[in-house]
Amino acid sequence: MAEDKHRRGVAQSHPPKQIEPFVQIPSEVLNSAAYKDLSYSARAMLVEVLHFYRGNNNGSIFISAKTAINRGLSKNTMTKAIKELIAHGFIYQTRRGGSLSGVCSLFAITWKPINKSDRQFLNQFAGHAYRNWSPALKKNEGSKIGREQAQKWECPSKKTKPRPSKGVNGNTRNTEISSHASPIIGSYLDMPYIQLNNPLKSGKTYPMNWMALNQKRLNQMELDNLRNN
Repeated sequence: MAEDKHRRGVAQSHPPKQIEPFVQIPSEVLNSAAYKDLSYSARAMLVEVLHFYRGNNNGSIFISAKTAINRGLSKNTMTKAIKELIAHGFIYQTRRGGSLSGVCSLFAITWKPINKSDRQFLNQFAGHAYRNWSPALKKNEGSKIGREQAQKWECPSKKTKPRPSKGVNGNTRNTEISSHASPIIGSYLDMPYIQLNNPLKSGKTYPMNWMALNQKRLNQMELDNLRNN
């Protein structure tokens, strides 16, 4: 009885300590060829990603640029380090965010079980993807490892509505404007040889200056008047 009271007294005077959150990296990861190839910035970024892992949010881990700055990393350093971790197979991007989409990017650690949630893209997720990394993949910038393939958006030529414009002779014609710059045919030296009311044609110039032609016409009219008088 006395011994039980003594034990209970010890238990009450020394309550169990709460375990603080910690970051754990397996020795397999640290000894892998992929980890040895990482830059120091990428190694530091891996610790930051693990720091925001809560045990039930793998696949929904996010780190904002503001958080990275507060943690001592610049935005450019964070972006490059994350790309490096993805290429080496340590993390996987489950959602691609950005200022245009209005959502943040989400990541998963490849050696942890995935906690699935909505709007995650896991078609190309591979557990322990760093095991498959090789120096040959480092040279291949188009590797799909660790990232959901984004759709290729083609930007067609933007065209505005036709608007009327007046020519030299006062006639209106519809003009269609394209966002792509049209090549200029010829140079400014060719401009005096372009007759009025004639479209510019590729590779074609006129032998005489239009001002000279006009002067010739005036001279001819003056000669005709002298002959008539």
